[in-house]
Amino acid sequence: MRRWVFAAIAVGVVVCHAVLAQPTVSSVTIYERKNFTGRSQALASGDNRLTDFKPQSIRVPAGQVAYVYQFVDAAGGYGISVDLLEDRRDLSEFGLAGDVAFINVFPASRDNFIWARGSKSSGQFVPGHWERPRARGNPPNPVAVASPPIPSRLPPPATVVIGSGSTWTITTLGPQSQLDDSRWASASPTMGVIGSDFRGVQDIGSGHFERASNNALIPDWIDFWFPNKQPRDHRSVVYFKRTLAGVITPKVSKNWTGKVPDGRGGVRTISGTYDLSDVPHVANINGTYPDHDLNIDVAPFVDYMYLIRDSHKPERSTMLAMKDLVDSDHDPCTDPFIKVEAEVDSGNTAKKFLADALLPRVGKPIAIYGPWIYDIGHCDHPEIHPAEQIWWTENGAGTSALYHLNVFADASKRFWWRSQMDDGTKPHPWGAPPISGVFAIAFEVPIDPNHPSTGGGRKFEVSTVDQWNVRSIPNANQTFNLVYGGGTIVSFVPHSDLFKVSYENVGLKPGTTNVVRGFLVIELTVGLVKQVATKGVVLNGTQQQIINVPQGADPDKVDQRIEKQIFQKEEGHYVFTVTRTDVPGTAVK
Repeated sequence: MRRWVFAAIAVGVVVCHAVLAQPTVSSVTIYERKNFTGRSQALASGDNRLTDFKPQSIRVPAGQVAYVYQFVDAAGGYGISVDLLEDRRDLSEFGLAGDVAFINVFPASRDNFIWARGSKSSGQFVPGHWERPRARGNPPNPVAVASPPIPSRLPPPATVVIGSGSTWTITTLGPQSQLDDSRWASASPTMGVIGSDFRGVQDIGSGHFERASNNALIPDWIDFWFPNKQPRDHRSVVYFKRTLAGVITPKVSKNWTGKVPDGRGGVRTISGTYDLSDVPHVANINGTYPDHDLNIDVAPFVDYMYLIRDSHKPERSTMLAMKDLVDSDHDPCTDPFIKVEAEVDSGNTAKKFLADALLPRVGKPIAIYGPWIYDIGHCDHPEIHPAEQIWWTENGAGTSALYHLNVFADASKRFWWRSQMDDGTKPHPWGAPPISGVFAIAFEVPIDPNHPSTGGGRKFEVSTVDQWNVRSIPNANQTFNLVYGGGTIVSFVPHSDLFKVSYENVGLKPGTTNVVRGFLVIELTVGLVKQVATKGVVLNGTQQQIINVPQGADPDKVDQRIEKQIFQKEEGHYVFTVTRTDVPGTAVK
């Protein structure tokens, strides 16, 4: 009996010792709950990815380091991190309660180096690192310090936008690329809009255009309009349509010096003896060379001064001298060019509306797109002619704005047919209908990354001013939405079936996680061309030759001598505004 009692007491002592003594741990061990309780798991040296086990406490034996990370991906740990050299009963003190995804285990010394763990110095976090042992001992860093959130080392994901019908969905949202960010910024001098060169350059060829005369003594084959190119441009396409951005010139007299915006937030001085009296107006010239164009004179911003600098220099040509015999608008051609003239013909309602709308904007910005040419009938003056796109923006309260957008297929009929062109290449007559106008409107929308469906966004809504011969698109009269996380962040309401719509160059503003940038791209087509015959007739000497043309032929590919017999062309225009407003979000429940 005594033997049994003694044995029982002995067992009891052993049990008691097992409960109270700290266990000997040879490897880093994590525990499901605080105070080293619940399920446990021993970790191997090296990288340990945790999936279904989220520790709340950890034991770290002497001589080991457990580098604990909040998150993990293919590149390793990131987020909040802390390097531990000792046990921790509660990981929540580092903001890691039940939120650990990656632990790297390694010895605290190697190859005559020791691990100096993360610390704070003068309020700045110093990450853990290897140091050589010092004679006076290394800094003990006795207190474990959590790091600020470490970003993932993976390359940021590329944004993916998928269009289906009228809905464009952001399935992956990453930062804008450097190219996309640069392109977004390039819309600033053109008031937040990029014109048709958003799609790339549009070749106009090296051929030049004749000007028709109403005078029987002056032939119609005299060339007046010549394409410009930059002197040192060695690309394959050097004659192409350009964007002009600047301010509408003020009404002043000769010998004028004044300041205009430079498009970079400053001003520049322009001076000369050139007559700047032509504020926006509709010409009313009849006679030998009739002219009823809308005329807009623009002092270019600094980045667009090349349209003057690299253009043909002032010259009084023989053709101008002949023109002066029958016209009264003589010019000595001795003045330096300080403006670019934009000209386009259109329906009277559209022209009058634009002239009236632009008069109050003298001295204010405008943007224009079309062929960059020089006119020998006006001293070789640089022009955008015909101006197939004209736009400007009025900013409202907050982030609201009103975009005035206009696209034209020129109604003068001067630039429609290849037979009107002489010499050079003729890929497509400069102003021949139909004309497709692209307006890429830059947008920037703040979002709530955690609750994107509640964040609100931007709304763009169209109002028509005047239209003629605008092409319809089946099923296009609906709202086009850009969606992220179940919420609409941008919407476009056309109130018509005239627009092809897309969302492009979308991504997060670099350096942010909550600002989405991109372009709302709208495209429409004005003017008509239709085939009215399949046979054309030309004269070879005194003999007639019939040329067959299949239905559906390309006007730019048929024999230019019969182009007018085979095709009918009509001008067109669309004058409209787009209003940008904020759409309020909904509260997070």
